Amino acid sequence: MLPADDNVRKIEIPLYGGELRITTSRRKLNKACEKLDEDPIADDYHGVTVITSNEEGRLYLVGVFDKTPITLAHEIAHVCFAVLGYVGIDARDSMGEAFCYLHTHLMREAMPALE
Repeated sequence: MLPADDNVRKIEIPLYGGELRITTSRRKLNKACEKLDEDPIADDYHGVTVITSNEEGRLYLVGVFDKTPITLAHEIAHVCFAVLGYVGIDARDSMGEAFCYLHTHLMREAMPALE
């Protein structure tokens, strides 16, 4: 399901667990969605986040189809809210420090996926 390769960036989520995979390929993300029994991604979406879990852990699939940093930041924010919520952290606590640090780290790691 969305195997890491030249068009898919794999990022381990520190501290909280889970794995993030990012692609700019709608075709690849739709193939992964098919395997997960999720609906295909609409052609007019600039980006999307799909969250799934199984016995191996949590997987966050992100598609950034317009290849812009703005869409990547938007989708990474969805991931951060989901990750923090899963481990019981309110993203608003301490002026959002946990959210901000996680978002910054994931953005730094994810930006090469847009190249």
